[in-house]
Parts: sequence; C-alpha cells; structure tokens
Amino acid sequence: MSRSRPAADVEDATTSQAALSCYLSTVVTVAECLVTICPELGTPYRERLLRVPRRLGFDATAQALDESRAALRTDLNEFADIAGEYLHEIPSKALEIASLVLQASEILRARAETFHQMIETLAEQMETAAELDDPQQFRKMIGQQAGGLRASSAHTRDEVSALLHTVSRQAREFQRKLENPESLMTTDDATGLLNRRGMQRQLRTYCESDKPFCVLLFKIDTLAGMAPEEMEPMAKKVAARLVDQIRPADIASRWAANRFLVIFQCNPLDAESRLRQIASGMSDSYLIRVGDQDVRRAAQVSVAILEPGPSRSLEELMEEIDRVC
Repeated sequence: MSRSRPAADVEDATTSQAALSCYLSTVVTVAECLVTICPELGTPYRERLLRVPRRLGFDATAQALDESRAALRTDLNEFADIAGEYLHEIPSKALEIASLVLQASEILRARAETFHQMIETLAEQMETAAELDDPQQFRKMIGQQAGGLRASSAHTRDEVSALLHTVSRQAREFQRKLENPESLMTTDDATGLLNRRGMQRQLRTYCESDKPFCVLLFKIDTLAGMAPEEMEPMAKKVAARLVDQIRPADIASRWAANRFLVIFQCNPLDAESRLRQIASGMSDSYLIRVGDQDVRRAAQVSVAILEPGPSRSLEELMEEIDRVC
C-alpha cells in the first residue's frame, strides 16, 4: 500500500515550483525589456538571458539557481555599463555637433559683416578715386583694396573649411555609432557568446577581484580552413554545444574565429577534469546549413588551461592567452 506525502511537503513543493516559475518568468521579462530599452545592444543579451530558463528547466538545484543569479547579475551589470555609455554618448555628441554648427554660423555671420564693410569702403574709395586726375594714385588705391579683399577671403575660407571639416567628421562618426554601434558591442553576432572585447571586460573584473578562477581555452582546428559561409554556422553549432556543458555562472566567449574561452570558477584540479569532458563533448560531427544544402562537418578540439596568479595583471594574462592560442 502506497503512502501519500504529507500535506506540508506537498505545499512546500508547490510553493517552490511557483517561486521557480515566477523567477523564470521574471528573467524572460527582463530579457525582453533589454531589447525595448536599447534594441541595438539588447538583442544579444536577451539571447544570453533566455538560456537561464532553458538550463534550469532540467537542473533546478540550489547550486544551479545560485549560479544563474550570479550570471544574471553579471549580464545586467555589463548591459547597464555598455547601454549607459551608448545612450549617454548620443546627447553629448549631438550637443558637441550643435556647438560646432553654432560656432560656424557665428564665424560666417561675422565674416559676412566684415565683407560688407570692406565692399562699402571699396565703393566709397572708388567714388573718390573717380574724381582723381592722377592714374598712379588711382591704381595704388584699387590694388590695396583688392589685396585686402583677397586676404580676407582666403582667411575666411580656411577658417570655415576647417570648422566644417570637423563638423562633418563628428557627424559621420555620430551617424556610424547610431546605425551600427559595433564599437560598443561585447557579443559575437554568430554565436551569441561574448566577443573578445566583452571577454576582456570580464577578465579585468576577475583579475581585480579575489575570486579564484581558471581560463579554459578551446581551439577548433577544423574551423580555420573553412570557407566563411561554412565557418559561421559551424561556430554557432559548436558554441551551442559548449554552452550546454558549462554552468550558468561560467562565462563563455568567442575569442577569435576558431577559438573559444571560458572563465571557470573553481580550482585548477576540478577545471582540468571538466576541460577534458567539455572538449570531448565538443569534438563531434555537426550538421550545418550551407546555402540550400545540409552538410556534415567534424570539429577537432585542442585544449589548454591557464591559472592566473593572484598578482597577475590583465595585460600579462592577455599576452599568455594569445601566446597559448
């Protein structure tokens, strides 16, 4: 005869499930809000946050929840920094350009008044010269006025041209950042992982903290020789496999076209065993879409692990990563 669970246990389980559902729903809502706040920067962060519900759907342990909370905080802080920088630059750059335009307008207005006065003076002197009987004196007067006009015109041209060149350069840069803010992006378009810039920010944070961590390096040897139309779909598949095998709090990135880095929060012995397991899982045959055909490509993975020392700077760590990669 089966024994029923105590009512208190059933109620606790129901409450826990409701709390988990509420948490996951909040994560999804926050992910969508990031896109609403800043579509240019929010889309890749939405994809990263949506991994949390997918991961916790089958691994809702206390440790996994705590790791997801830490990852969520990291992603939101990073988005706040980048979006703040981007959104702050829009009004400041617009004010800078407006100031240059006003400056150019003031210069043109002042020079126009100067030209008007010079033309008035020239007209008066020409009227006076017309009454002179001495041609020599007449030519001298006209030559002086012509030289003055020519010098003033050249000065105005140089001054206004330099200012307008600055306005055009600033406006083009402003337009480029509005249309395609790649200089601020920290996410790789193809895989949704952090790109090199984004990973550098994370490495700096860890180097400045007292948290123990290791850097896992994965080199996909077969990616290097692929055509671009095959490389990006393949990189996306490999990246998805990598994300499936790491914890929510671990930070993955696409460091280069065929290289992936993971910040692993644990001691080196644990990282060493996990490194081999992850590499084994990534070394597989993948079905990718190339044009209108499905093709299968194999991934061969080389691995390395770095343990930054307590006094190692970001620059030293970056040099070692590039040397190992």
